[in-house]
Amino acid sequence: MGSGYKTWLTGDVLTASDTMGYLMKQAVVTCTSGTRPSSPTTGQPIYETDTKLIRVYDGSAWYCPASPEYTAYVPTFYSNNVSGTAIGGGSVSVTYSRYQVVNKRCHYYGHATINTTTASGFGFSLPVNVSQRLFSMDTIYLKGPSGYTTATGGGHIPSIGAPYNRVGPVSNSNAQLNIVASGDTVHWNLNYETV
Repeated sequence: MGSGYKTWLTGDVLTASDTMGYLMKQAVVTCTSGTRPSSPTTGQPIYETDTKLIRVYDGSAWYCPASPEYTAYVPTFYSNNVSGTAIGGGSVSVTYSRYQVVNKRCHYYGHATINTTTASGFGFSLPVNVSQRLFSMDTIYLKGPSGYTTATGGGHIPSIGAPYNRVGPVSNSNAQLNIVASGDTVHWNLNYETV
């Protein structure tokens, strides 16, 4: 059965094999998530009626180009947002950390526990470098022993430090984002433009 692309000449006869091979694999196939083509070619698109998703075969798996899967990422934490300087006097335990890139927009979220009594602030690496800006919905929360308070952190719009590969807290009118006790937890939900 023919597959891929074929140059048709005047007078060529269109056979059943050509239709099922060349033409079918150049069209968007309508199927369900359970009846996807069994021998797809790289770049072949399908529309799944049960999931209402358009997927493309990348040579090894079907993926959704408009909304790719989230990828796990383990960030590197910095003491006081100084790259290469480990969190002082303890460690960081990451509960979860995942990101997704659609076009040039990265959504990155996560949760970690900072186990130290000596570091007063922190920063952490990003899975994809920033091109221009963080967007306005970006927030980092730090939770201390007494909950989210102005003394232990509250919500903050983060700042990006050169060379645009890590994120750190900034002061604002509501709070200072500082570590006050071992066991503080940090939550982040970032949306930014990538390189």
